[in-house]
Amino acid sequence: MSGHSKWNNIKRKKEATDAAKAKIFTKIGREITVCVKEGGADPSSNAKLRDLIAKAKSNNVPVSYTHLTLPTNSRV
Repeated sequence: MSGHSKWNNIKRKKEATDAAKAKIFTKIGREITVCVKEGGADPSSNAKLRDLIAKAKSNNVPVSYTHLTLPTNSRV
């Protein structure tokens, strides 16, 4: 009965890729939060924040997630 566990195989692959993505997203999110606290939320004046946003884009982090990591009182 080939293929009887297809969903299980898909699920396990998806779990692994989702866990890897979540780890990257969380790490970048924490870096952004710390960077904003240190240098402000304006990427034009905060070079490290600008670099982190570029890093997030290169790692396919959604823009909505990037904006959620900014503190609510300093969103651009």
